Amino acid sequence: MQKIPLVLSLCLVLSVSLLLIATSLSNQPATQPAKNDKRIAWGLLSNNLQCRLLPLTQIVEVSERTKPEEIQVYLTYELRNMGDESLTFFVWYCPLADGFVFDVEDPDETRPSYLGPIPARAPRLSDFITIQPGQTVARHVRLLYDFSKIGTYKVSTRKSNDAKVLEQFYCLKDLHQKNTETAEQNPDNVWIGLIESNTVTINIVRPATQPAL
Repeated sequence: MQKIPLVLSLCLVLSVSLLLIATSLSNQPATQPAKNDKRIAWGLLSNNLQCRLLPLTQIVEVSERTKPEEIQVYLTYELRNMGDESLTFFVWYCPLADGFVFDVEDPDETRPSYLGPIPARAPRLSDFITIQPGQTVARHVRLLYDFSKIGTYKVSTRKSNDAKVLEQFYCLKDLHQKNTETAEQNPDNVWIGLIESNTVTINIVRPATQPAL
């Protein structure tokens, strides 16, 4: 039996290893949910959905020279389906979509300025995602607010109200060519409701040592 040269054997092993690594990486989501961190509570269950923000608290150093738009504060948003059926969810009403407005309270218990864009848009099929039973979807998102005040900020997802529920229905109606009857039947099981996250804190502090002038 003819022997395979050692160099060729090593090349074959290396090629297979690289292929397995590439396959493994391609199956990973862009943002992975936290590994069942039970220390951080979820928001109240609403029509089989729950959400939360991570981490529970963080410290961000901001120098006096830093402009508000240069301050970078990030959170992870998680949304999970606790029911037995898949749900179709409209991402406009959570941080899974760009331009989401959080409920933020600064150290003076006032609302800081929002520095991000407010997109003008109409509902499209791509704005809906399907969440399977037991599945958690997540996104790492930057908070585009003025965090220039020193102190503690409180952040949560904006608390929904009945007007938001009605707005969700209108978007569902637009998706069905403004057919009210079809929207009311909701054949695609699109989730409509009120959902709130937990509240997290962000502590803005000055660096321990300021650079010399």
